[in-house]
Amino acid sequence: MMIGNLTRISNPISAASAAALGRRRPNHAQFFVSVDFLVAVFMVAACMLVPGAAQGKTAVVDLRGVLTERESPFPLLEDPSEVPLNQLRETLVKLRDDDEVQAVVFKLGTLEAGLAQVQEIQQLIRGLRSAEKRVVAHVEEAMPLDYMIAVEADEIVLVPTGSLFLYGVAAEVTYFGELMGLVGLDADIIRVGKFKTALEEVERTGMSEEQRTSINAILDDIYSWMIDTVSERRKIDKNRIKSLFDDGLFSAARAKEARLVDRLGYWEDELGSVEQRFGTAEMMFPITIEYQEPSFLSMMSALMEMSNTGGESAKQPSVAVVYAEGPITTGSVADDPFANQLVASDDYVALFNELSADDNIRAVVVRVDSPGGSALASDLIWKALFDLSQTKPVIASMGNIAASGGYYIATGADEIFAESLTLTGSIGVVGGKVVLQGLYDKAGISGELLTRGKHAAIFSGSRNFTDSERAKMLELMTETYHTFLDRVATGRKMNRRSLEPIAEGRVWSGVQARKLKLVDREGGLQDAVDHAVHLAGLSPGAPVIEYPRPSGILLALRRAFGIQNQLLAPLLRLSGRDDLLRIVTFFSHGGSDRVWALVPWQFRVR
Repeated sequence: MMIGNLTRISNPISAASAAALGRRRPNHAQFFVSVDFLVAVFMVAACMLVPGAAQGKTAVVDLRGVLTERESPFPLLEDPSEVPLNQLRETLVKLRDDDEVQAVVFKLGTLEAGLAQVQEIQQLIRGLRSAEKRVVAHVEEAMPLDYMIAVEADEIVLVPTGSLFLYGVAAEVTYFGELMGLVGLDADIIRVGKFKTALEEVERTGMSEEQRTSINAILDDIYSWMIDTVSERRKIDKNRIKSLFDDGLFSAARAKEARLVDRLGYWEDELGSVEQRFGTAEMMFPITIEYQEPSFLSMMSALMEMSNTGGESAKQPSVAVVYAEGPITTGSVADDPFANQLVASDDYVALFNELSADDNIRAVVVRVDSPGGSALASDLIWKALFDLSQTKPVIASMGNIAASGGYYIATGADEIFAESLTLTGSIGVVGGKVVLQGLYDKAGISGELLTRGKHAAIFSGSRNFTDSERAKMLELMTETYHTFLDRVATGRKMNRRSLEPIAEGRVWSGVQARKLKLVDREGGLQDAVDHAVHLAGLSPGAPVIEYPRPSGILLALRRAFGIQNQLLAPLLRLSGRDDLLRIVTFFSHGGSDRVWALVPWQFRVR
């Protein structure tokens, strides 16, 4: 909760117009009333016929920045460049169902997002068009993902001095094997699954054939999606589109000549033109916060609500949406407000148990956007989710990535929704340690190791695994892999024998996974929620409650004086390395886990 009012910016009716609308005339005679009525009818008809007097309204959506799954739990500290997908989704659905809205104008340019998120936005725009809203995309400078959103509009307008970058898709992997050797570090990694190439980057100086095969298959799917989508929406032959992609870089004039955009124009001029055709423009997204002078009661109410750490019951029949976002780890991070992008087993097991006991929660949708992590934590969460699915409908919705441990927990649901470019699968495990002895030698650090027991030093960082230790680790990890296979076979109702060839740690796109029956349906979170509402027997538009709830402000203040991730996070964010932030956060909370269900790689698209 925030102290202040949540408002949408709009162009209000002028005071004079408002006064005119509210003015009443004295009823002198029935004749004059009839004349007034006829005049009013004539004026309404004239407004409908005269250019520039459009009825209805135009909604404006500013879609620039960094797309996140949901808004920050600390609104006063949130990054203004963040674009919360949950708020965008809610806004576009409301616009779709608002009969007064005649057109929606998207302001685009330099959006950082995942491929599955972009596909969900595309689907939401199609929903606007199916509701007969005119959709206009205004682009300042379009990178590939910006254009893939813009292409769903009825009209694409590019700034006359802008550019269009439509250069296809590339994957670049950085390897640190040689650097590790130079500084005296040695990654001793054990894998189960032919394609389980996680952590290859710290061992090798180049790509393995297994990794090359997996990445190339994903690149093929991404490239085909781009070519097919642009060809269909712009009504241009696919071979011509491929030629344009090979060209890649377009000035505004060349983009218009190639029919990739409809016209050139500046924002103010285009917005004025759309207003004339469809009605007054109102900024509908992003949602802005207007702060007013708080009263004592509003401050106390806000503090009490923010100090509540969640767990309260739903007040009416509802659908719960649970966000499982980030690396998966054992334990709890409920008392660490800065670790909101971790999936900690204790917290999620407790949450699923609470939702199971809440009679007003009629169905649950789990939004999984995770590269995996601890194999143990993944299994604990899977069990809680599977038990929940025995009491009420449970649907899994996959975001950009739901692979390895992320896929593990998703298989506890009754059904799985994924976009065609979601990264999923990666059914395999990896484990190991980093040997520091070489670094110690270079730094002049020495030590001695005393043991009792043959394998007492198995996780020592001073030496590599012995043959016996490696065999023990492989035995443990193979058993974990078989458990993973069993969980998938149970959740997906598949035969183990038919599952094994498509496991082996292989990463699949959503479209591939659907063919292999690893997922059930194509679609985004809104599709999963609509399906859950149907399965629960609720009416469309039933309340949706999001979990986990933000940690309380009092807890945040108590934890804010720690020195763990609070100091690292701003530095890593400033450097643009959110991926390193997640790794640091994961190992600071879950570094004791020795066997990981972790995806080999992720795509970061800019």
